Amino acid sequence: MRYINFCTDLCIPSVKKKLYQNSKPWVNEHVSKLLHDKLAATRNGDTKTARYLQRSISKELIKSKKQYTQNIEEQLSKNPARAWRDVKKMGGLTTDPPTTTPIPLFSADQLNTFFSRFEKDSNEPHKLASNNKADENQIKPLIADFQVPTVQKLLKNINGRKGAGPDKIIPRVIKICSSQLAPIITRVFNTSIEQTTTPNLWKCAIIKPLPKVQSPSQPKDYRPIAITSVLGKILEKLIKWYVCQHTELDPLQFAYRSGRSTQDAVLQLITTVTTCIDAKASNLSRCLFLDFSSAFNTINVSLLIDKLQHLDSRVTKWVSSFLSNRIQYTQVDGKLSEKLVTNTGTPQGTVLSPLLFSIYTDSIRSEKQNVTILKYADDTVIIGNIAADADFVNYLDEISRISLLCKSSDLLLNPTKTNEMLFTTQRNPPDFEQLSLDGTVITPSTSVKYLGVTMDNKLRFETHIADKISSAKQRLYLVKQFKFLGASNQFLNQIFSSFVESCFFYCLLVIFTNLYDRDIKSIRKVYKTASSYGLENCIVKDIINSYISHIQKDEHHPFHTFLTKLRSGRLQSYKHRAAIGSDSFIRHFINVVNNSSKR
Repeated sequence: MRYINFCTDLCIPSVKKKLYQNSKPWVNEHVSKLLHDKLAATRNGDTKTARYLQRSISKELIKSKKQYTQNIEEQLSKNPARAWRDVKKMGGLTTDPPTTTPIPLFSADQLNTFFSRFEKDSNEPHKLASNNKADENQIKPLIADFQVPTVQKLLKNINGRKGAGPDKIIPRVIKICSSQLAPIITRVFNTSIEQTTTPNLWKCAIIKPLPKVQSPSQPKDYRPIAITSVLGKILEKLIKWYVCQHTELDPLQFAYRSGRSTQDAVLQLITTVTTCIDAKASNLSRCLFLDFSSAFNTINVSLLIDKLQHLDSRVTKWVSSFLSNRIQYTQVDGKLSEKLVTNTGTPQGTVLSPLLFSIYTDSIRSEKQNVTILKYADDTVIIGNIAADADFVNYLDEISRISLLCKSSDLLLNPTKTNEMLFTTQRNPPDFEQLSLDGTVITPSTSVKYLGVTMDNKLRFETHIADKISSAKQRLYLVKQFKFLGASNQFLNQIFSSFVESCFFYCLLVIFTNLYDRDIKSIRKVYKTASSYGLENCIVKDIINSYISHIQKDEHHPFHTFLTKLRSGRLQSYKHRAAIGSDSFIRHFINVVNNSSKR
């Protein structure tokens, strides 16, 4: 690592560049000179010259922006990441660096101490559980030695724009010199696994506090993001592949899994609630949306290691070493805090932490009838199908069991941010018994936001659609701007698809059948405006059918639990009782699949 830094300092010149708030990449030297001349004329009181220069500036800006647009189109095939970054600059979708740095409310040492508040008093590294005879006789999958081509491919795919970690190794150097460094780094990775130890520099993290709210006033308003070594992240990625290959997670955990997304989690929630309130025996579904406090930082590493005993012992010991005696600094306003050593939790921002959290909470599964537990990372929902008093008892028992399980696992539930929603088709529902979590009464909400989708207790999405349509209309200005600058129709279609359609396409596929006619008209109005710019209209039904085909091919998708296959190969039709069932995604899914089987 020292040699890499030595070569970097020797061969790569360092340049200091001063950034201004109004520095735009399309402002060339000629435009800059005109701006200075106009400023001088204004200061001297020469209004006639200032107006003339302003007209010249406007003409030159249009020319320079057109040239800049042509450069973006040329870069799109060579360097897509830079091209889309430039598009965001043109549309004002990125924030410019501030000219002044705000005064921090808390010092680096104060935040560092707060982020380490869950550390045990003993501050000792955990001990591995001794293997019993059953574990000794168990055949565990061995991790294979890492190969140079695999490591070289990962090194080549590094994002060179990322900053260096605590080891001061610049990612761009690793990316450019991947073929020369791959054999050496591969040997280091294999040695680290063989010796079951993590280099100290790879366990060191610089914490960057990112505000959770617009105006943070307390230390809890900051999210601790760990900046770690780029080489350490590559090894984490290799270990993650092995752990994922040999670990069977809860099928209702949708986070950090191939072929799963937040859209699948929202689909599962909506379909579960729809089938509950549309059933003959019930018209009520109660959903408890749990909120964890500092979920990653409260993980008990000893308990986590016990859940990894099915893996190669070298990997288990390496993870234990990776999470033991971690050195942590916090950086605020360019100043570093004093170091703290921690043995609790997993650092946010690393590759392995999300997967380790999923394994740690894998035991949070439903054990009661008519109760379903959905998870997306730490976003957990307990769904109860209340058809009788016994179902409500099961719902309460399951909540109590999960609460006790979280306490035994050192996970902290936040009752003040935990919401409950009562979904029902009744116009005047009776009063229902309120829940209490850790002594705090949970008042039922009339609307809730789950994974970015806002829904009400009638399973309608007017607020969600209104917000997305508003964002899409604002971003249509970007298409209009590039149209004026002479961009090609192909480029305009790409901009429209990436920045406008993406606004309301998020989870639109699973809530499209639940939309009112006025919502569909609002979406069509956006496409009508886009068509006036010469853009192609997207067929929403084709995209929905494509998503249906994706679920149909994935035999392990949890949505298949709602389907019943007949002897003829067709799916059993969904018999709805209320209007919400007739408009549901599951009914549309079954109709599309059965109609396609006729052809």
